Amino acid sequence: MRVIAGQAGGIRLKSIDTKDVRPTLDKVKEAVFSMILPYFPFDKGLDLYAGFGTLGLEAVSRGTAELTFVEKNRKYAKIIKENIQKCKFEERCEVKVENVFKYIQTCQSKYDIVFLDPPYKNNLVNKTLQALINNEILKKGAFIIVEHHRDEKIKDFQEFKTLKDRNYNETVIKVYLHEGE
Repeated sequence: MRVIAGQAGGIRLKSIDTKDVRPTLDKVKEAVFSMILPYFPFDKGLDLYAGFGTLGLEAVSRGTAELTFVEKNRKYAKIIKENIQKCKFEERCEVKVENVFKYIQTCQSKYDIVFLDPPYKNNLVNKTLQALINNEILKKGAFIIVEHHRDEKIKDFQEFKTLKDRNYNETVIKVYLHEGE
């Protein structure tokens, strides 16, 4: 795992071997960022179900001013912090060790880019998208990048316009634009 481009491009990121985290493959990560590159930079980003933090770190490396990582597993959150230090992004990143839904419910910030990559086949995408809407933490015009298993059925939310929808074997990437208030 590495940061592909930007300020920290080429830096190898720490991870551990576990079946609980499925880091985004470099080719998929590159495809994701090529889809949203014309819209960079972003002011405030959020990486939900952050794992080892690869998507969020890539966004910061490419110019996102601030990014919050939310990961409930303490061991993985510690690795995210180490990866933030490796990239020298301590001033621009924070790590929240808590449940995604609790964070969304108590969050006082508004974000203009959100990465959502929950564990596959747990039907968390729809629940998380609904929580983002209900708790009004998205700026109008925010981008939501969702990575999910191809068998998971994602609802159509009227607040989101689908900008991109791509399949990479078992992985589907969706890029939404938040059109709500």
